[in-house]
Amino acid sequence: ETRSNVVFGEGNPTAPLVFVGEGPGQTEDATGRPFVGRAGALLDECMGAVGITRKHVYICNVLKCRACITEEGRTRNRAPQQDEMDACAPWLRQQLEIISPLVIVCLGAPAANSLIHRNFRMTQERGQWFTSSPFCRYITAALHPAYILRQVGDSFQALRQQLIEDIDAARR
Repeated sequence: ETRSNVVFGEGNPTAPLVFVGEGPGQTEDATGRPFVGRAGALLDECMGAVGITRKHVYICNVLKCRACITEEGRTRNRAPQQDEMDACAPWLRQQLEIISPLVIVCLGAPAANSLIHRNFRMTQERGQWFTSSPFCRYITAALHPAYILRQVGDSFQALRQQLIEDIDAARR
């Protein structure tokens, strides 16, 4: 009801590596493209640190429309609800079946909950490799770039480096 555009995904449809986020934000909703706001800029920067560009990967989200809430006249993103993830699951499943990647990196817990297992614990399971996915040979989870952007100082630098290392592991 609140979306401007469906944000389906973009990138190389024959990519061996797919990034799956939780859902589009304000900039993505406005443009119809995934990961093009501040979080997307950080993702691009971290991919670039290991020699990957968007032409090498496919990027999409669990939700295809922005999950948001308006309070006191201000609209902000919110976590996706299970019924919304369930509604978008057929499209995500078809995307992943068509692309048939070797590796999927879930960016954030909602994506990991959808694709790895329910009740995924990011702090304990981030960076672990799972081989039971119907969509790829290897699947893992990394911190969402938007989460990293909310950190400051040394914490920001450490988590940014962790994302670079997770992307590099997926690349290898």
